[in-house]
Amino acid sequence: MVAAVRGVLPEGMPLLVRLSATDWVEDRPAWDLEQSVELVDLLKEQGADLIDVSTGGADQVKIPTGPGYQVSFAEEIRRRTGIPTTDVGMIEGPELALSILEQGQADAVLIGRQALKDPVWPLRAGHELGMGKNELPNPPSYSRAFW
Repeated sequence: MVAAVRGVLPEGMPLLVRLSATDWVEDRPAWDLEQSVELVDLLKEQGADLIDVSTGGADQVKIPTGPGYQVSFAEEIRRRTGIPTTDVGMIEGPELALSILEQGQADAVLIGRQALKDPVWPLRAGHELGMGKNELPNPPSYSRAFW
């Protein structure tokens, strides 16, 4: 399937794949990190450029959530396969997002739910991390609303 999609994408357009790295199921056979690494190797061979790493949610199990709770999965898939990864899941503060990137745990962070709660999160994050207006300009239509 990845090869088929790659075959119709314009030259230079990246192919991103979202993957649930584990189902968090421990009391019976289920999808886990080892299977994810094997799958990512196949996806990479077929032309995937980046893996967006998430976890669980399809089974009714207790998921140990907390800030950055999925980071280790993105980091391990990146380390073992050599493919760039993104990380998601309760990356609420700018400091955590920056730390994930600086430590090489993922190549990017995605902030879906956080962006729903705080639509200007990227702008606020830049401001809180000390990026001036020259480094991170506001979109022109926002110029009167912030800082």
